[in-house]
Order: sequence, then C-alpha cells, then structure tokens
Amino acid sequence: VKILAASGWALDARMWKLLHGPLSPHVLEAHAAHEIGRRAKELSAAAVPFLLLGYSLGAFLSFPLLELPGARGGVFCALAESFVHSEANPAGAPRETLLELKAGLSVDAPALLADFYRRCFKPQSVMAEALPLEPANDVPLLSAGLDTLLGADLRAQRPAKPVVLLHGALDRILAVEGARHMATTRGYELVEVPGCGHALPITA
Repeated sequence: VKILAASGWALDARMWKLLHGPLSPHVLEAHAAHEIGRRAKELSAAAVPFLLLGYSLGAFLSFPLLELPGARGGVFCALAESFVHSEANPAGAPRETLLELKAGLSVDAPALLADFYRRCFKPQSVMAEALPLEPANDVPLLSAGLDTLLGADLRAQRPAKPVVLLHGALDRILAVEGARHMATTRGYELVEVPGCGHALPITA
C-alpha cells in the first residue's frame, strides 16, 4: 500500500523519516503540505490506491482528498473540523495568534519560527533534526499556509472512508477537544497520546 504523508506548517517531509522502517513493506511517500493535493490527484488518475497520512496543516489539506476515488482512508494527526476558535469550535486556536504569526513573518521569521517550534514540541524538547532546511526563508509559502488554517472548515466534508484521528493530549497549538468532538460526532476512532504535544508524529 502506498501512504501519502503531508507535513505540517513550517515542517518539511523529513518529519516522517522515522516511519519509513516501521511501515515497511508499505511505501511511505512524504510531501510538504502544499504538494499533497497534486500528488494525490496524480495517483488517483492513474488508478493507484493510497492511504493519506496528514499532520496539522497537512491534515487539513489531506482530509478533503478522501473524496478522490484512489483514497482508501486516512490517519490524521492534530486535526479538528476547523483550526481557529469560533462559536462552533470553542477549542480552536485564537484567530489573533495566526494573524500575529503572519505579521511577524515579515519582521523576523527565524525568531518567530524558533518560538513556534518550542510551543509545538512542548512538553518535550525541540528535535532540531526534524526542522526544515529551507521553508524558514519562504515567507510567502508560510503565509499561505496560515491563510489555509485561518479558512479551514471541514464541517461539510464527510467522506465515506475509514478515518483515524491521532492527537497529543497536551497539544498547546490545537487542543485535543476539537478532535474529540470530530470523532464523537462522526464515529471516527480517536487515539489520544498522553504526555505528547502538537509535534506528536515526531516525538512519539
């Protein structure tokens, strides 16, 4: 089985490297979040079946791809029906936080990302080997990713494919309550990992 993995915001495909061995003989094909749609459509058009594995931004971009005929199901880490706080999503991240990130990218992107990584990995330490080589310099790409999260809304999308949600119980970027709501209202399986934060796919 081919597994298409999509990374999170400000992380590149290297975040999945620890999974290549454990998932063998299945083929793990890792991509940056913004590349996952193109690749999934290519495989679907070629009648190649695949599973989706998405994390955070990559999960929000991967989930709608379950509608493709080639998609057989998916595992999504740090996902909810929407990312930002609203009346419908009281556990979401504050919209102001994402807007501040967008503004800060053009001022001092490296410092902003260093702070983001600390929050992302808490309560564990930052694993430097999982961090990107280039995206820190690609402010337009990072800004576009934040725009995607600001507008993400999966409430109307209910694909009839198997779905498993994974979430760190101590996630400080996107609280686990959003995943609980999504799992309960849709009948998805939810695996909460105790002691882990937002960087769950890397730290656990």
